[in-house]
Amino acid sequence: IRLIRRINHDGEVNRARYMPQNSSIIATKTTSSDIYVFDYQKQPSGFTDGPCSPDMVLKGHKKEGFGLSWSPLKEGYLLSSSRDSYICLWDIGGSAQNILEAKERYE
Repeated sequence: IRLIRRINHDGEVNRARYMPQNSSIIATKTTSSDIYVFDYQKQPSGFTDGPCSPDMVLKGHKKEGFGLSWSPLKEGYLLSSSRDSYICLWDIGGSAQNILEAKERYE
């Protein structure tokens, strides 16, 4: 196994998943309620001591969680779940925003 890229992250990573249609896009569940989305090719190569710099922060949960899955059929669609008893649907495709609210929330 060879390390390709190291990405700074706030706290521990509860779950990480890459987008099946574009494996350079990685979503991570944090110990907070946020989800970070990184394009690892845009991250600095090598180890850096700088801050965590996700390309996008997804907000919609109130508690941490572990559920995270990209749609194999619709590019940019991501489902997440957390201990707040909600499932959130995200559509990150074509969004120019750095902070994105959930497209749908299901209880």
